[in-house]
Amino acid sequence: MTVDLETAKSGPYTGDGAVTVFAYAFKALNEAHLVVTQTVIATGVETVKTLTTHYTVSGVGVDGGGNVTMLVAPPSTATLTISRAVTKSQSTDLVNRGAVQPESLETALDRGVQMTQDLEEVVDRSVRFAVSADLSSFNPDVPEPVASKAISINAAGTAFELVDTPTVAAAAAAASAAAALVSENAAAADLVLTNADVVLTNADVVLTNADVVLTNADVVLTNADVVLTNADVVLTNADVVTVAATAATMTGAASSTSLLIEVASKAFTVASGLGFIAGDWVLATSDAGITNYMHGQIASYTGTTMTVTVDNIGGSGTLADWTIRRSGTQGTTGNTGSTGSTGPTGATGPIGPVGVGLSLALGG
Repeated sequence: MTVDLETAKSGPYTGDGAVTVFAYAFKALNEAHLVVTQTVIATGVETVKTLTTHYTVSGVGVDGGGNVTMLVAPPSTATLTISRAVTKSQSTDLVNRGAVQPESLETALDRGVQMTQDLEEVVDRSVRFAVSADLSSFNPDVPEPVASKAISINAAGTAFELVDTPTVAAAAAAASAAAALVSENAAAADLVLTNADVVLTNADVVLTNADVVLTNADVVLTNADVVLTNADVVLTNADVVTVAATAATMTGAASSTSLLIEVASKAFTVASGLGFIAGDWVLATSDAGITNYMHGQIASYTGTTMTVTVDNIGGSGTLADWTIRRSGTQGTTGNTGSTGSTGPTGATGPIGPVGVGLSLALGG
């Protein structure tokens, strides 16, 4: 296989609180090589998500890439970017005069090319000097970061230096102007007022920074509200499914399976996911007439097949319009009732006809 000239990055995709599947259009040799980053649109704050905890991956080893499936859909206030970061290691060990598997060798070469592509993607996002810039007398080293300082090029144009940020510079300028005013006015009142102005200016700066902090906190709380709202929707949908499944056991599950009414095991085809379970007693009646029925216990209910052990029936024939409802168990046979009293003697029948006599004469 070969590695195409490609950019190992897909996105950013804007979330909508519903979509969870996002495509990546580059080859990944291992799902752990993917980097999934969720960014808050309002603040630019980025969070790198964790494999398995936040998402799963498909399409590993496929030239055209695959999909990242988020366990929780990103909200509309965030974007999702998928990139690649191949581990900077080389695990292929070729033994002298040993067998060489071309596939293993090619995978190692592909891994090296992908590392180069990943580094190029990072470099493309970096601040760089123009290719035509003359840096022969310029020191490109960046000073160590200091709070409230910005990076600038010094007046000689030979190196970077740290300078005050605009907010700090403005406060310093105000203090400088106040100091100049103090030097020009000798009156004690002017001096007091000037110092008060400087204090108020610094207080305004502090309050402004506090407003920024509070605003960022509001954004975080808003995102939390979105997550909670999505969770409520999921729970509500789960409640609807549960209610629908339970209702089917009461109103009846329809089946058009053609079955003969008899005491035997019967397999009905019904909808899946209904609230029936093995061991439930059910009554299957014909929609054409409830005198045609089969009563028994569910032996199994898997997918769309419900098998019922029928032990009591009514009516006859082969029917295909069944409605199945949960019912109670069949009661035991009651005791035999006592023998009724002897009825009255019937009327005497008519006298039969007189028989013909036989005379026998005996001679002496």
